[in-house]
Amino acid sequence: MKSIIKTILLSSGTLLALASCDHVEGEDRYRPYEPEIVEADKYLLIEEFTGMRCVNCPKGAETVHSITEALDGKVVAVCIHPEGHVFTEPLGGLDLTCSASTEIYNYYHPNFPAAVFDGGRANTNTARWSGVAVQAFQQPTPLNISVANTYDASSRKVKAHYTVTFLEDYAGELCVTAYLTEDNIIGEQESLNGVHFSDYSHNHVLRGALSGVWGDKIGDAFVAGQKIEGDYEYTLKEGWVADNCNVVVFAGISKGTVYNAYQSGVTAR
Repeated sequence: MKSIIKTILLSSGTLLALASCDHVEGEDRYRPYEPEIVEADKYLLIEEFTGMRCVNCPKGAETVHSITEALDGKVVAVCIHPEGHVFTEPLGGLDLTCSASTEIYNYYHPNFPAAVFDGGRANTNTARWSGVAVQAFQQPTPLNISVANTYDASSRKVKAHYTVTFLEDYAGELCVTAYLTEDNIIGEQESLNGVHFSDYSHNHVLRGALSGVWGDKIGDAFVAGQKIEGDYEYTLKEGWVADNCNVVVFAGISKGTVYNAYQSGVTAR
């Protein structure tokens, strides 16, 4: 769906005009305006390529979980199950694939399991994921993101409202991308040594894109303190559990660096 973008700018001139309404004496009359200081609230985006028939993929999921715990929950994970792959063919009647996952996979085309951290290169060495994740997480971000959702159970439509707040001046292309994911999908999963799970919990499963798969451009020049807001809508399919679904929003360069991400439940929890 097309994002509706609006820019909110509060000029120092407006502030001074308002201030002039009050009588101020002494040195306070010449006190310089000090803008509100907003600290960075950084979240790491992990895009994990996985499949129900991939015996090494449960290890990948465990590693992402460990990274999330190590970073105090400051992780937004998205699991990619592309269509038409030998590892993602439906198992036990459960199909976790979607066209958005396929498009993402066709761009990176990695072996499984693999993970992309904040839009970097696909990494297939699970033993190195933690180190790469920490390095990506420690990169400074020029912006914060927040997301608020409203959900209509009768129509199964979620409306997501995002806000991007710039912490510093930024010049260059910037895109906002929004996905829908679902947690706790119980189904089958192959694992090492012939182990076959029949009640495996599949989490962070990408169900679809609210924006373009590679994001929607919101501009190419911003100033510190500026806010960009926008809205997306998406209708959940039958069988998807609204209470387990999340809207994931991240901002960065299309098919490139992700500066920050955020996740918000479709319903209040």
